[in-house]
Amino acid sequence: MACILPTGRCVILESLFWASNNDARMTSYLLEEGQPLNELMRPGDIVVLDRGFNDVLPQLEARGLKVFMPSFLNPNQGQFTQQQANENRKVK
Repeated sequence: MACILPTGRCVILESLFWASNNDARMTSYLLEEGQPLNELMRPGDIVVLDRGFNDVLPQLEARGLKVFMPSFLNPNQGQFTQQQANENRKVK
């Protein structure tokens, strides 16, 4: 698990997680009291994540973080429309 700033600087590098842990579980652990990610993040910070972090979104948003993640396709939708695909690539 790595936390990289927009400048390319790596500020957190955690590697001792069981393989059965997913991204959301690892992030949830790193947000606990006394963990490095908990100390680093402040309300209003912007976090760009992939879809593997979906389960931890409520926890991140409750901390006042601005979270950006690609949208999910509707199960009945084969692909995004051109406009949806373009919007999905933006971080506002």
